[in-house]
Amino acid sequence: MRRNVLNLFQMNSRKTAPVYITIGLRSDRSLEKVMKDKDFQAIFAYKPPIDFTWSYTSANGRITRELLPDTMKLRIVTSRKKPCVQLFGGPIILSDGTAMACSCVAAMDAIEDLGIGNIMNAHLIELWRSYKMKELRKSFSTNSLNKTCSGCDMYREPELYKTFEGREIARINKLRMEGKLVKRKSKPSEAFPQG
Repeated sequence: MRRNVLNLFQMNSRKTAPVYITIGLRSDRSLEKVMKDKDFQAIFAYKPPIDFTWSYTSANGRITRELLPDTMKLRIVTSRKKPCVQLFGGPIILSDGTAMACSCVAAMDAIEDLGIGNIMNAHLIELWRSYKMKELRKSFSTNSLNKTCSGCDMYREPELYKTFEGREIARINKLRMEGKLVKRKSKPSEAFPQG
């Protein structure tokens, strides 16, 4: 795998317009130890942005503290006062055509809570703008929040959209929604700004 990643960076560096590549790390070692690892040095020579996972989600209770090495910590969410940012990134479509409001790992098998319709019966944009989608977003900070979202530890407030990066993502998404083919000209300011 290391050789494949290194080949990717080598080929990308020869391109006139190289693709923006981020290295996402989920390690049971500290970032400091990983960065000093001799196996990574050839890759790090390309100075890729690094996204290091510090805390992990339980996949809505599927992963327990006992299953993780001691260095890996489970994320704890204590409040859900605003709609989750995942509900603004776009739906996912299951193989049967079911449109899901969220693509996070806690959404596995959560069709009852997060299914917003089926693309065989309605246009995707109609589902995304539907009453059900609006009600789901409004249900945060209320007692009517569904079981999946209330137990999800991937929750993030939509603060991203108050930043330059978030506004740029929103601008590009709006153009794409209008049917325009958009290629980002600038590099993102963060490795994985949406999560």
